[in-house]
This record gives sequence, structure tokens and C-alpha cells, in this order.
Amino acid sequence: MKKRFLSAVLAAAMSMSLLSAAVSAASIQDTAKELKIGGSVSGKLESSNKENPKDYYVKVTGTGVLKLTVESWTYETMISVYDSDDRYIKPLSDDSETIQGRTNFRDKDTYISYDSTLKKSKVILHYEVKKGTYYIRMNAGYANSTENFKLSAKANVKSVSEAMFEITLKKGKSISLGTTFMSGQSIKWESNKKSVAQVSSKGKITAKGKGNATITAKNGSDTIKIRVKVT
Repeated sequence: MKKRFLSAVLAAAMSMSLLSAAVSAASIQDTAKELKIGGSVSGKLESSNKENPKDYYVKVTGTGVLKLTVESWTYETMISVYDSDDRYIKPLSDDSETIQGRTNFRDKDTYISYDSTLKKSKVILHYEVKKGTYYIRMNAGYANSTENFKLSAKANVKSVSEAMFEITLKKGKSISLGTTFMSGQSIKWESNKKSVAQVSSKGKITAKGKGNATITAKNGSDTIKIRVKVT
């Protein structure tokens, strides 16, 4: 519900999407252990043709970037991330960092090989995420290998309850952000400073005076806030 709400409200202002592909992540949700944001987990990866994966889940509180730091002493490590609908989430290859070893971004997993001198790999993978639960599966990809690993999670996100979007308008200008996201269900619009920015019942924001205002769009229990800066 909230995903559709976000899409409709901000369709005229920005485009946001996840790089995902339909894929089955069967059993991950049944076997995953919690990995807390700001925390880490460690253990051993056992290579058995992907029969003994390490599965974890992480809860994200808003829209932004999830950062997973993978440290592994295994010759080859494979990691895949899925959303709660079992869709594979591809990492942002341009933003991800390879500190030690080599990283290969493939269609359905990220393949990491360690530095042959240090016998260790360290990679920070970046994922574009929204509020929800994400599932992580790790495998060792080299025969006869059982080695240590460490997985850490951080997130740079903004909660949907915050003023998470900002629009800049010149005085006298306007922008329309739409009215409904589903037939028969309308959005209620409010401005906290009408002298700066007014908003119509149809979601049209008009810049009235220089300053900052917050526009609130509500639909039932869902609330989106848009900060408007008028110049």
C-alpha cells in the first residue's frame, strides 16, 4: 500500500525504482537469522555446491541505501540479496567498493574472490532499498573450502515519517503531484505554512513567498512529507 502511495504522490517530481528481477529465494525466509543494522555476524562458509548457505535478514526502516560489508577468508564467496517478495536485488556496482580481492557483479549473485597474497576479500556492497525486510544468502564457491567470514550491515535511509523529499520552486511557480493512487481512495493535502507554499485538494503546490514549508500528503495511515523551498 505505502509503495503505491509513494509512487503516485511523487510521480511528477521524481522516478524511483529498484533494480530487480523475478527470482525464487525459496527457504531463505524460513532459515534466515537476524542481522541488525549497525551490527555484524560471523561464522564459517562451507563449500558444498551451494547446499550449505548462510542466510540472514535485515530490517530497513526507510528509503535509501543498505551497505553490506563482506569480509571472507574463503577463496570464492557468493552473495545474493532478495526483497520480501523473493526478487533479487542487484547491488549498485558504481557505488560499491572492493577493498581487497576482486568483485564480479553477475545476473543473480555477486561473486567475490579473495586477494591471493592476503588470502582475504573485503567488499562493501551498496543496495538501493525501501522500507521492508531484505534477505541475504552467502555461499562458498570453491570445492574443499571451509573458511571464516564476517558480514556487517549499515543503512543510510530516511524514514517515511520524516520530510524525506525536497522540492525547490521559484515564487509564483507551481508543480502538481497528483491526487489518487487507487480508484476511490484520495489523498488529503496540507501545508504547514500557506504564506510560503499552498497546496490544492488535487495536489498542486504553488510557491507564494520565500522560505520553507512542509507539505503533508495523507491516505489513511500512510503519510508522506515533502519539504518545499521557495526562492
